[in-house]
Amino acid sequence: MFPDVCGPRPLYVALGTKMRPDWLVCLVAVAVASGCAGRSTFMEKLERYQALAAEPTPVHWAAGAVWAFVTTDRRGYKNVLVFRISDEVAETCSYGDWRVLEIQQGELGSLAGIPFRPAALVEGRHLWISLTSNWCDINNDLKGELQGLNFTGQHTSGGMMGSTVIGHVRGWRVE
Repeated sequence: MFPDVCGPRPLYVALGTKMRPDWLVCLVAVAVASGCAGRSTFMEKLERYQALAAEPTPVHWAAGAVWAFVTTDRRGYKNVLVFRISDEVAETCSYGDWRVLEIQQGELGSLAGIPFRPAALVEGRHLWISLTSNWCDINNDLKGELQGLNFTGQHTSGGMMGSTVIGHVRGWRVE
């Protein structure tokens, strides 16, 4: 069923390829290095999230506060969004204590005539804003860290198969 790669035949013969062994070794080395690099990036992000989540939430992130966020995409295009933090629980497809964000300025868009509804999840100093909280599997998020009156992070977009960084975001409390 599977080729016998442990026998006396060279690996490239056992796999049924005509690749020279040195190319096969190089290919395997690149694949392993890529997997290790991806794992280390994932682990770094996980460790950063855990560190931020363990810290206290800044007092400036509270119900009634108004925050402005400026997203900048890869081409340099900027978009301004201003939200008032609500103490109303938001219904989302993600686990956690999500809160409704009331739009004060900016446009989020809609899908099939249904406007997107923003919501926020704060865990310690880690902030996750879903700009499309009322749609499952359509992710348009701002994720990053609160530092007193400020926020820095990434703007990501994606779906069930994962997300891609599409820009950066900065934010600050305005009221």
